[in-house]
Amino acid sequence: MNLVKINHEKSRIEIEFAYDTSLLNTIRALPERTWDKTKKIWSLPLSPFHAKCVVDALENKGFQIDPRLHSFSDYTLKNSFLVKRDGLYDFQSEAIDFLNGCTPKGRALIADEQGLGKTVESLYWISQTYTKHWLCVLPLYYSSGKMK
Repeated sequence: MNLVKINHEKSRIEIEFAYDTSLLNTIRALPERTWDKTKKIWSLPLSPFHAKCVVDALENKGFQIDPRLHSFSDYTLKNSFLVKRDGLYDFQSEAIDFLNGCTPKGRALIADEQGLGKTVESLYWISQTYTKHWLCVLPLYYSSGKMK
């Protein structure tokens, strides 16, 4: 059975399905998805953006989707709770959620004050959104070994 459910304890969206390469490719295209080897499921952060991505990608592919996920995917970014991300400050995680919310439109502007980590936010978002090759142009002083 192909199933999408909410795990409130871990704040994750969990996806279970019988192995199928076309479904696997669809799920691999979802942002910030991870594979749990022990439970043998895919999961994503529980946020309105990720809920919308899952619903849009899987609702016409024979998945039984938790009805709460449909309504959750309609929440605005203002109603979104902050997804915790390792290595980022809360305001940087909020910026990632903002970028995720802007993705369908394709454009966003991060206008934080100087020194708050716009580059880190952008690189994190790019690395989680685009799993294939990407190019980032940075000022020369970032190559001094401080950025990794």
